[in-house]
Amino acid sequence: MHMNTFRNICFIGMPSAGKSHIGRQIAMKRLMTFVDTDKIIINKYNMKLLNNHVFSPGGSVIYNDKSIKHFKRDLKCRVYYLHISFDEYKERVGDMLIERGVVLASIPYHNTSVDSALKYIYEERLDLYYNNADSIINVEDKEGSFERVYEQINEDYSSNLFRNC
Repeated sequence: MHMNTFRNICFIGMPSAGKSHIGRQIAMKRLMTFVDTDKIIINKYNMKLLNNHVFSPGGSVIYNDKSIKHFKRDLKCRVYYLHISFDEYKERVGDMLIERGVVLASIPYHNTSVDSALKYIYEERLDLYYNNADSIINVEDKEGSFERVYEQINEDYSSNLFRNC
């Protein structure tokens, strides 16, 4: 058996990369429970979190090292970074930064264009996503994204990276 075994899945990525959308589909297809941590605070979640969960935290989770460690160590998650290019990110989020709940606190100047704000957020988070992911999956093409993610997870399951699932 592989040295690292996982019980759960966690998707990280830029806002609008498809974490919740793909996460719901993966959970349904693998008969797992989907948990959108933007809507549920894990500490107040009344269910024992052991196996078969797919987590979709907000894109800013990457700023909190404790949260990432919690997913990996405590919840035994394999963390998948759903990667999109800057141009795709810009197209998906567009002018809806506030509506999408994108964390803007880290932007050093407030009188900036939407394009500049998006570029700053993208560049600031990119290395954090790469450095914290166990696996990186390109979801640039919305049409084939689910299939690519599902195939990667199936490969990981068949490689015995997951346990008790």
